[in-house]
Amino acid sequence: MSELNQMDKILIIDNEATTRDVILEVLTLGNFDAITAASGQQGIRSAQKYLPSLILCDIMMPDLDGYEVLDALRQEPSTATIPFIFLTARSLRSDQRQGMELGADDYLTKPFTGAELLSAVTTQLDKRARIQHRTVEQSSEISNLQQQVRELYMLSEHKEKLLDNLSQGLRAPLTNIQMALKMLEGGSNEQQERYLEVLKKECSREIALVNQVTEMRDVLTPESLRLLKKLDLLK
Repeated sequence: MSELNQMDKILIIDNEATTRDVILEVLTLGNFDAITAASGQQGIRSAQKYLPSLILCDIMMPDLDGYEVLDALRQEPSTATIPFIFLTARSLRSDQRQGMELGADDYLTKPFTGAELLSAVTTQLDKRARIQHRTVEQSSEISNLQQQVRELYMLSEHKEKLLDNLSQGLRAPLTNIQMALKMLEGGSNEQQERYLEVLKKECSREIALVNQVTEMRDVLTPESLRLLKKLDLLK
């Protein structure tokens, strides 16, 4: 077995002491950490306490049978997704179907060999590991998407602020242009030349500001915003 199996705790629920001991020995030799419960009620308490990686459970037990144990565990959020394998001497398909309908993951019919037991256990643990791995990947993808949304929101917010500043910056030269045009009317040649220079200067300012607006789309990216905030240049 792999080193990963040494971290997997397996719960054995069976009212027959000999069966529990044999399964415990097989799993221990397979480098699994196994614990036992002698009844359905004890099995439920152990599952809730230890949260094992997998449960092996007999069906025919005097207090609670395996179906009742599975039903109880599936109703508790903390134990609902633990892989569950039935161990039973009953081989009718109707029995197997009942177990699967309750949410069992596998069904081993007695007598079974140690190799069959270890194969069933390994299969379910590998399946559980793949599911957990996918869950981690999905959580990472969701986290990345959330970060992108935050960055886009920040980008939009700062774009609005910059556009507002540019809008205010455009108003000043426009005011000067309007005043200069007004003063050109009826002014002397010397005055007209002076106000023409004002017009040229303010028009250059307007063009520069418009160019900034155009360039901003290429320059203002989430990466550049992070850098600007790090340098404390965005307030």
